[in-house]
Amino acid sequence: MGEERLRVVRSAPALPVGDEEPPSEPYLLAVGALRPRKNLRRLVEAFRSLRAGGLPHRLVLAGPDLGEGATLRAAAAGVPVELSGPVGDRRLDALMRGADLLVHPSLYEGFGLAALEAMARGTPVALARATALPEAGGDAAAYFDPLDPADLAATIRRVLADGELRAGMAERGRARAAALSWEATAAATAAVYREAIEA
Repeated sequence: MGEERLRVVRSAPALPVGDEEPPSEPYLLAVGALRPRKNLRRLVEAFRSLRAGGLPHRLVLAGPDLGEGATLRAAAAGVPVELSGPVGDRRLDALMRGADLLVHPSLYEGFGLAALEAMARGTPVALARATALPEAGGDAAAYFDPLDPADLAATIRRVLADGELRAGMAERGRARAAALSWEATAAATAAVYREAIEA
């Protein structure tokens, strides 16, 4: 199929913003099912090196265990990693609002909606330089090589250490998330159907 036959319709943030209090201690957040393609083992490895370097944060992995929980618990032995399991909308919103950084190390994503939800809340985002994630994050995110835990750790360290960088990421992230809406998604989808019918 040629590119002239492809149409890209982007998703948009939809998670309600609530009033549940986020955790008070500093933490990093990753959102998604615990399975190999999410690449969370490398994130835990990077986090371990950051803790050894004095990072005071803990790491929260929010999502259902789809087979990798035991591996991640073993990899996280001795460092403060919380496998929260599935979380509801109110809790997820609170976790996103309170995180110092959302880290999305996935090796494959269709788009990266969790990143946009975090951006909508002004939470800085670090994304894998892989598949659709750069399209989701644009110039509002920091990027790393998802196969290189050292690069992942360096990116996290750089963002956390630079308040001006974080403020700029928060501002650009809010603007990027605000530019996307489900109304626009619906209109673009309808336009594709009209085009197909007319063809």
